[in-house]
Amino acid sequence: MNSHDIIQIGPLAMALDRLVAMGLILVFLAGTDLIVRRFRVPSWQPAAIALLVGLVSARAAYVWVHEESFALDPVVALQAWFGGWIWSAGVAAAALALVLTLRKPRPIAAGLGLLAVLSAV
Repeated sequence: MNSHDIIQIGPLAMALDRLVAMGLILVFLAGTDLIVRRFRVPSWQPAAIALLVGLVSARAAYVWVHEESFALDPVVALQAWFGGWIWSAGVAAAALALVLTLRKPRPIAAGLGLLAVLSAV
């Protein structure tokens, strides 16, 4: 990582990729909330559930792929702040969570469309 990949605002410094990821996560949460309200989906927090399932799955997939690195000290696998995510596994798991929580075809299509657009970004 070089100095062009870091955004600094006063004493706060953040890597650009993590800042973009946080922004996309916020857009996903807000967009899914709008979908739930528009289609009146009787579900408990589908955006939060999909986000949690996606993040855990993305980290678990990374740990599984690099299991030899985590074999000596498995507790390091829980230290997700060091990085190590397989985003495609997270997106697939989040899509499955959306399908299971939204339950109706039109909100599912809207939620998966939102997830696809944000994943492409």
